[in-house]
Amino acid sequence: MKTFLVQPPQAVEPWNGTRDAIRAGSSCSQTGIGEEDCLFLNVNTPQLPETTDGNAKSLPVMVWIHGGGFTGGSGNVGADYLIDEGVVVVSINYRLGVMGFLGVEGQVAGNAGLKDQVEALHWVQRNIARFGGDPDQVTIFGESAGGASVHYHLLSPLSTGLFHAAISQSGSALDPWAYMDPTPIRAQRLGSMLGCTIDNNQALVECLRSATVQRTSWTTNTA
Repeated sequence: MKTFLVQPPQAVEPWNGTRDAIRAGSSCSQTGIGEEDCLFLNVNTPQLPETTDGNAKSLPVMVWIHGGGFTGGSGNVGADYLIDEGVVVVSINYRLGVMGFLGVEGQVAGNAGLKDQVEALHWVQRNIARFGGDPDQVTIFGESAGGASVHYHLLSPLSTGLFHAAISQSGSALDPWAYMDPTPIRAQRLGSMLGCTIDNNQALVECLRSATVQRTSWTTNTA
């Protein structure tokens, strides 16, 4: 797979037929594992509307944002305890490392990983009622980088109206590791390691996009 410096995420187009969604999707590319095709979310619910008598109350929803320093982790986690408490649990993937957070001035805006999270929250608003959840009772929660992400959603106008409560665990947008100045040095350093021209941003981005995700991930994590 190529074009790791992609545009913001797009909503999935509707499809006909039944899609096998029993197995968890791939985690996002990180050291040694993961794929570029990784923007999946998991829904765990104790009830579906079609399996009740039609009078069941919609359940509160909790959306889990995983930690991992914005460079590792995935949304493939267990949710049995919360399900037993009558909660619909959604866990999400988002792009990591340079695939999710590298920016190039005038070419790539950056923070694609946070935009992936926003798109997942839009999906929840559109679809969670079909899984027995209440779109007006959505809590986002996360740990480490997930906790910092929760803070960013509290601050971002892109996330307005997409959730109604927030829990941040062991991570904050104020932590020094949760923010990096948008300098060109990081993109240029990566380009240099991949053999790209670094004195022209357009040429740099074209070169970075021509590199495979596997090579880019390996380069950034072994340099």
